[in-house]
Amino acid sequence: MCGRYRLKRHWEQDLVGTWRFIVAKIDLDEERADVRPTDEMPIIRLEDHRPIMEMRRWGILRLMPGAPSHRTGEPGKLVKKPLHNAKSETAAILPTFRKAFAGGRCLVPISSWYEWPALASGKQRVEISQLDQKTMFAAGLYETGKDFKSGRPVLTFLMLTTKPNEFLGNIRDRSPLILDPRDYENWLFGDVAQAQALCGVLPDSSRYDVRPAPEPVAAVTQPPESQQRLF
Repeated sequence: MCGRYRLKRHWEQDLVGTWRFIVAKIDLDEERADVRPTDEMPIIRLEDHRPIMEMRRWGILRLMPGAPSHRTGEPGKLVKKPLHNAKSETAAILPTFRKAFAGGRCLVPISSWYEWPALASGKQRVEISQLDQKTMFAAGLYETGKDFKSGRPVLTFLMLTTKPNEFLGNIRDRSPLILDPRDYENWLFGDVAQAQALCGVLPDSSRYDVRPAPEPVAAVTQPPESQQRLF
């Protein structure tokens, strides 16, 4: 996943049954057509064993090794980075994400996401959505971090990625971990083993649609590499 997605207005209206009534409403004042890391966006998480919605910043905060020395090959000094993606296959065991995976799982609503596959004519931005155009929910992790400058608490989240299905594998080697509606409860309420069982290849390639998408005004043609892969 490249690190950009779309969320339409009134997305919560796609929630059905119990989910639509137990989750407090957050109404976007306008469509968010080009969500980027560090933007504040809605997620669904548990509080007192009940699902709630809240706004959080995309990207959990970490100190990460900098670029290795060209002379010695040793890792560089620790640098402060927001991590907006994590591999679902290893999030439960890596120290960086293990605590959040055990006790901080969330659902991230998205209407579609963007990729930049390489074509004969160059890189083309494409938009990926489900064929029924319903809101999708990606598996995510959340936590409260500290702002690097002020030290104040910051509510953050990241999105988990997985191996794409055969259809989407022609576009990128990673995709958001989109959950089936029947798996929402296991992701939020289940134990670590139940959550790990959901971290597989995306199913049902026929459910996805890919179409060319124009670049947003004043945007770069592709996000910097530092924003594409912070696993």
